[in-house]
Amino acid sequence: GQPVPLPNPAISQIKTVDASTRTMKVTLQSDQETEIKAILEQAQVMLYSWQADGEVYTDFHGHEPSAGDAFVRYEEQQSGQSGRGSLVAPFTGEHGWFWLNLAGKPVTITLTISGYFSDIKDYGIIR
Repeated sequence: GQPVPLPNPAISQIKTVDASTRTMKVTLQSDQETEIKAILEQAQVMLYSWQADGEVYTDFHGHEPSAGDAFVRYEEQQSGQSGRGSLVAPFTGEHGWFWLNLAGKPVTITLTISGYFSDIKDYGIIR
C-alpha cells in the first residue's frame, strides 16, 4: 500500500517558486539571422511558442557547455512561420532557436517561453 518513489526528476519536480515566462520580439531584415536560447539545468522543463509574420528557416537545438561546437537538434523547419511545444532538458546548457529570414522582406518573430530556465540568452542579429 505504500507508493514507490520515482528517482527520475523528469517525471515530477516540486518547486517553491513559480515558473518564469518571457516574451521577446525580434525583427529580421531579409537574409538576417539570430539565435535566442533558454539556459536550463538538466531535467528542467520549458514550454514555448513562436510565431513569425513571414517565412523563416529555424533550427531548435541545444548546446552542452563542455561539448565545444557539438549540438543536439530537436527540430528543423526549412520554411515555417510557427512552432510550439515543450522540452525537458536532456543536459544542462543552452536550448533554443536559430532563425534565418527567408521572406525577402522584414519579418518579426514573437517568442514566448515559460518554465524553469535560469536566463534567456539573446545573441542579437548575427548577420
